[in-house]
Amino acid sequence: MLLFIGGILLMGVTKGIEGIAKKLMPILFLLLLLLRAVSLSLSRRPVRRWCSSLSPPCSRRYRAASC
Repeated sequence: MLLFIGGILLMGVTKGIEGIAKKLMPILFLLLLLLRAVSLSLSRRPVRRWCSSLSPPCSRRYRAASC
């Protein structure tokens, strides 16, 4: 990884950083579309389970009403 970054910096700003950014932007866009497709294909039930694991635990007295 360090060699990759060093190579980009040795090529300079125009050829190195801007060149790599132009090549990586379409890949980033495709990953964004893939993430959107996966998130839309998930059912709501696993998301609810995941969200409930983030909420603080409820006491037994309030479990039926709020959890």
